[in-house]
Amino acid sequence: MQLQPVVAVLVSVCNMTKYDCLYVTGCSFTYGDGLDEAIRPSKNWAGLIGDKLNLPVINDAKGGGGNDRIFRTAMTSISKLISENKNPLVIICWSARHRREIFDVQKNDYRPLLPPHPAPGKKLEQRNEFDEMYFKYHSDDGDDIVKTVSYKIGLQSFLKQYNIKHLYTSVWGLVPIYNQPYHHFFEKIDITNFNLVDLYPKSMELPCLHPNLDGHKTIADRLLQELDKINIE
Repeated sequence: MQLQPVVAVLVSVCNMTKYDCLYVTGCSFTYGDGLDEAIRPSKNWAGLIGDKLNLPVINDAKGGGGNDRIFRTAMTSISKLISENKNPLVIICWSARHRREIFDVQKNDYRPLLPPHPAPGKKLEQRNEFDEMYFKYHSDDGDDIVKTVSYKIGLQSFLKQYNIKHLYTSVWGLVPIYNQPYHHFFEKIDITNFNLVDLYPKSMELPCLHPNLDGHKTIADRLLQELDKINIE
């Protein structure tokens, strides 16, 4: 009997022994916002992949996190794993390019410029006004694209230096796709590690606007197939 494609992928990737953990980071789509907290760590796409690969999962994602945070946490956490002589398998799920963070001196920590989305029906008009001002005075498409793509190139160079297998992805068109005038940036990014998944319309459950259980399974299955393509065994 011929194995189905996804089953064949699972057989292939489950034969791994050289990875110590699966490291992921991203925003709410990677963290698993919208899932019941009791099942979130094991049933979001990262948990499902970790289970299939028999690897412990380090999930550094945070709801509302932007690419500033994703780059910063990935560099810090992966550097620590390397210093501990661990070999992680890495999946980076990039977020919206306009999300920015600043260092809060009073709190001695970074914080996002954009506040979290309000619960349905609560201060939505006030949030819309804030968003309008944010995009007018703080967000610039050109700067956001250059910064985001620079993060991708910088992190990819770091991971390649240490021979760390990695995958880049995005789940709802959050990675810039413009060809001009930034084509020279994109030439430096391996196409196989860039913007692999765009499942937003297929994996949502309103009104939370995040993947439901089926959506996370769809994402996990697709990423397992992509991992097989980059020869992670």
